[in-house]
Amino acid sequence: MKQASRANRRRALREAPPSPAPSAGVPPTSPARRGPSLLVEGLVATLLALALTLAAFLPGLHAAFVSDDVNAIVENQWVTGKVDPVGIVKNYSWWGEGRSDSPGWRPLATLSFAASHAAVGASPAGFRAVNLALHALCTGVLFVLARRLGLGREAAGAAALAFVLLPIHSEAVVWVVGRAELGAAVGFLVAWLACLRHRDDGSRAALGVAAVAVLLGMLCKENAVTALAAPAILALWLASLLPIVRNTYEGLRTVSPALKEAARGIGMTPCQR
Repeated sequence: MKQASRANRRRALREAPPSPAPSAGVPPTSPARRGPSLLVEGLVATLLALALTLAAFLPGLHAAFVSDDVNAIVENQWVTGKVDPVGIVKNYSWWGEGRSDSPGWRPLATLSFAASHAAVGASPAGFRAVNLALHALCTGVLFVLARRLGLGREAAGAAALAFVLLPIHSEAVVWVVGRAELGAAVGFLVAWLACLRHRDDGSRAALGVAAVAVLLGMLCKENAVTALAAPAILALWLASLLPIVRNTYEGLRTVSPALKEAARGIGMTPCQR
């Protein structure tokens, strides 16, 4: 019986199909990579950000136009009249014809106001709805950028959550002319994301996307030009942190033993000491 059992096992091993060869470039022990793509994650983050944006800023949706909204929208004939992209681009002031006291030339922002007016009339809620959507888009792009920089899903989500609910952003979201800031922010973040793509695979198309993103951002507001200098500024900022961290470490490491003993004597915990 034992011999028959051994023979059956040998026959089964001989007749078993061979194991499939591992794919080229993939270690045999490496499991298949699963999970949603970065694009899907970004879309989900944008939708969640839109829900949070509505929850946070909905009370201000129907507020009246205030301050520079009057200059840039209500009293701007390029916004309230027939949509004229050529005229908007040729006019140097985003507050309307003949306004030499305006802060600058922002044709894409003005064109977006004109499109909003053509779609919803003089309804402040309709104008602000676009701002809410742009804020959610900014948050989604920021999430993807954080993931491309190496942050995990949880850390990138925490950064996006802080960004979408940061109180200081209420000015750009609820104040209608803040759309210029939002447009510049989208251009800035997309440019950075495209530059990371170029860094990873050398894509020339990614460089083109970055250039277009910076240009469109600058046509919303001129501060988008900082995207060109941001990597250098970030590197300098990180470099400036190194001596601070080093000096802090050295200061803590060289604390006098007598001082530590005195701290213990007054009841300080080991963590406090």
